[in-house]
Amino acid sequence: DRVTAKNILLFVGDVPIFYFPYFCAPLKDWHPGVTVTPGTNEDWGYFLLTSWRYYFNENLKGRIHIDYREKRDLAYGITTNYSNDNYGSGVFRFNYFDEKQKHLWSTRPNQQADTPKGQTIDRYRAQLRHKWQMDPATVGTMEFNKMSDPNVIRDYYIRDFQRDMINGNYASIIRTD
Repeated sequence: DRVTAKNILLFVGDVPIFYFPYFCAPLKDWHPGVTVTPGTNEDWGYFLLTSWRYYFNENLKGRIHIDYREKRDLAYGITTNYSNDNYGSGVFRFNYFDEKQKHLWSTRPNQQADTPKGQTIDRYRAQLRHKWQMDPATVGTMEFNKMSDPNVIRDYYIRDFQRDMINGNYASIIRTD
């Protein structure tokens, strides 16, 4: 029901470029293991968005993202979905955007950027969301968000921005009787 491999080296020609210590892929899952999305738009210029799925087991799986955007440069990230029969399930996301000052930020419309051209700008977003059904009548949920600046959502997560998502932090326990 799955394919498992250990100590994998990925080569381009004779040059090793990536090492996978462990790889497991379920055979009955119809989602692709690797996705590559090329495109172009006004904010990013030409872009190439990639993601590699990883699967340790049904309780721990996710994606590794490596993206390139012409006007913003490289971005790296990980999305991990986890679950535990006793303590609930959730998702952890972390993305880092290694921006070079090549463009006007959307955070400063109609203004020149303050950062000297060519200097790196560190931008990131971390998110942890968790839900736990403590007993049949009690559910706990929490969400933690940390961003380098509030405009990361507008610049990189346009769907979240269009849905007017509020990336606040909260914890909630609700009991119904």
